[in-house]
Amino acid sequence: MTSHSEAATKGTILVVDDTPDNLRVLSAILSDQGYDVRRVINGKLALRAAQASPPDLILLDIRMEGMDGYEVCQHLKENEHTREIPIIFLSALNDVFDKVKAFQVGGVDYITKPFQVEEVLVRVENQLTIRALQRQLHQQNVLLQQEIRERERAIALIQFQAQKEQALNQVIQSVRKSLDLTTVFSTATAEIGKLLRVAHVSIAQYHSAQRVWRVVAEYQQHPGATSILGLEVSDRRNQMMAQLKRQQVVRINDITGHKHAANALNAAQADAFPFAWLMVPLRVGDLVWGYIGLWHETHAQGWQDAEVELACAVADQVAIAIQQSELYQQVQQHTIDLEAQVLERTTQLKTALDLEALLKRITDRVRDSLDENQILEAVVQELALNLDVYGCRTSLYHLEDQTSTICHEHIDSTLPPANGVVVQMNSLPDAYTQLMQGECVQFCSAWLEPPLVHLKNNRLTILACCLQDDQTVLGDIWLFKSRHDCFNELENRLVHQVANQCAIALRQARLYQTAQQQVEELERLNQLKDDFLSNVSHELRTPVSNIKLVAEMLKINFQKIGLSEPESGKTDQYFQILFDECKKEIELINDLLDVTHLNAQTQPLTLTEINPSVWIASITEPFKELARNHQQILQVNISPELPCLATEQSYLMRILTELLNNACKYTPVGETITVSAQVEKGTSNFELRTSKFRHSQLPSLVISVSNSGIEISEQEQERIFDKFYRIPSKDPWRHGGTGLGLALVKKLVDCLGATIWVESVEGKTIFTVEFPIKPIRSTLSGQNPFFINQRDDLGQIPLTLDPEGL
Repeated sequence: MTSHSEAATKGTILVVDDTPDNLRVLSAILSDQGYDVRRVINGKLALRAAQASPPDLILLDIRMEGMDGYEVCQHLKENEHTREIPIIFLSALNDVFDKVKAFQVGGVDYITKPFQVEEVLVRVENQLTIRALQRQLHQQNVLLQQEIRERERAIALIQFQAQKEQALNQVIQSVRKSLDLTTVFSTATAEIGKLLRVAHVSIAQYHSAQRVWRVVAEYQQHPGATSILGLEVSDRRNQMMAQLKRQQVVRINDITGHKHAANALNAAQADAFPFAWLMVPLRVGDLVWGYIGLWHETHAQGWQDAEVELACAVADQVAIAIQQSELYQQVQQHTIDLEAQVLERTTQLKTALDLEALLKRITDRVRDSLDENQILEAVVQELALNLDVYGCRTSLYHLEDQTSTICHEHIDSTLPPANGVVVQMNSLPDAYTQLMQGECVQFCSAWLEPPLVHLKNNRLTILACCLQDDQTVLGDIWLFKSRHDCFNELENRLVHQVANQCAIALRQARLYQTAQQQVEELERLNQLKDDFLSNVSHELRTPVSNIKLVAEMLKINFQKIGLSEPESGKTDQYFQILFDECKKEIELINDLLDVTHLNAQTQPLTLTEINPSVWIASITEPFKELARNHQQILQVNISPELPCLATEQSYLMRILTELLNNACKYTPVGETITVSAQVEKGTSNFELRTSKFRHSQLPSLVISVSNSGIEISEQEQERIFDKFYRIPSKDPWRHGGTGLGLALVKKLVDCLGATIWVESVEGKTIFTVEFPIKPIRSTLSGQNPFFINQRDDLGQIPLTLDPEGL
């Protein structure tokens, strides 16, 4: 409501109506608003009253007895003194023809009955405002006359403008030095207020979401004046604010002539600053950030163009400062966001690395073990201790019974122990259905019943992940957290990977157990076979020896009684066949017994030191004659300086004899058999300290037997040392054989701690035996620990062995 001091100046209204009730109603409405109301009941009285004292506004009823409203209006418009009085017609009629006629005779508005108070007041105020503006226009014409007198002050104004520009530069410098908007606004309002000598300067910011303009800074010329800091002005139906949003300057030299604008802006501002207003928009980019508002305390001082230009220039600089500050704040915020992101990513990376290390540690532990219990226990322990959980459990499934048995757990006192509990899968069908499909399940412990989970006033979040390999689902892993927490993506992925590794390890452990059982069964069967062969060999050796002895006795008796036939030699030939077959059978039986003894390792080694140079030559000498008979060439290449070798002489003799027999058996006519022996030195030197040798790689004595003219395929090389294996169609002399010779050689080489292998390339086959040379201490004084120069004819020297050296 408007105060009475303001209403006293609102004007005089003449109300004309032949209905007394209408006169009383209108008079009351207008009088309450502070208007001076005069009332008449007919047209003639209205003409007299208007001519006697012209009112500011006439409210004229159309339908009256005698002279109607149209006639009264025509008479008033014909009179020079009453022509400019605005007339608003009153009528209960809604006929369009009557309204048109009302405007034609000179009416300015139209109000229908019954009256609406707001409508009457708005229409009355609008016409009075128009009347006031007309009077103000007349006053402006008077003010224009005063402009001529102000020309004389132009030079002073120019000088003043120069001072303002200098002051503006100071404002620009002070504004640009700071990025803090509070400092910028305070400096800008104070400088422009002092420069233009205005009563009040304020800066308001526009908030588009709320559609309000909020004052954020101000300058008061008089410290005790009313403050509007924090004041909010709505831009709804606000012409001045709409003009600012269109980036236009609002320039009002006297707000008293713009009451409607003042009311739309804010009554408090209009009361505090009732005179000259200047509002300059602050443009930041393509948007209006806010405005700078300036108020003079007297309407006598209008806004000069130079002042407006100066205000606009300051506004541009303030807008630049706002933009720079916002950019700086954006950079600062972006920096803060980046630091937060870096910290978050660093934390995530550290967590991922920790989980990766945990996964590797768990993987190493489960892969290092082939025991199913140890694998499950390691997984449970690592997950429970290294993840933020209450505990962890593992279970194994019995798919036939549709049950799950808890095998291992690692929990705190919050959870009850459940190790060994058997869970029926149908008691939790949703979870176990997903687990059986190889999925991870996260659910609430409210689904479970004791003894799995039993908490009085708490519930848990549970993550269950299946243990699944490429064949089936073996079991699951359960982890427990507080109900307020959940398992994140990294933890889900870790548990899933751990479950996969655990499933692989469990499958390997079960395969290992199965393989161990099979190995034990094979060893048992192999032992039964060896025992059978040993028993058979023992049982056959005596009868075969007796058969050979009887055949020899028969041959002697035949010769004594003259039954042999020297001319034809058939009897001797038959006896020779019998002797040869007995010899083969005896050799087979002996080979079987030797292999059996070597497998059982029942015979201790009797080490003798030999000179390889002499010893190998003596062994190869009988085979030279055999090679000549087969039209083969036997070559012996032995290094003259070979170290003495402490070995089991009978084993070494059997090895070399079997290799030479094998070479003579399979070498074609005209090809060469070569026996060689040399020392191959290691890459490290040896140092003698207190009768002990320190070494990283021993030198070795290498003995090889090769024959040309024949190759062995890779498939046959892999089986060459197997029992009873003979190379098919490779014996040109048809000697046959038991297939135990090379198998016996491999056993003897292993017993001596040596290595044997076969190579076959470019039409040549080579069997190589490598003996590592171990340091020995001889009883013969002055002898080299590797090479002994004093040798007997057989190359054998009795020797006292150093136990630590061997």
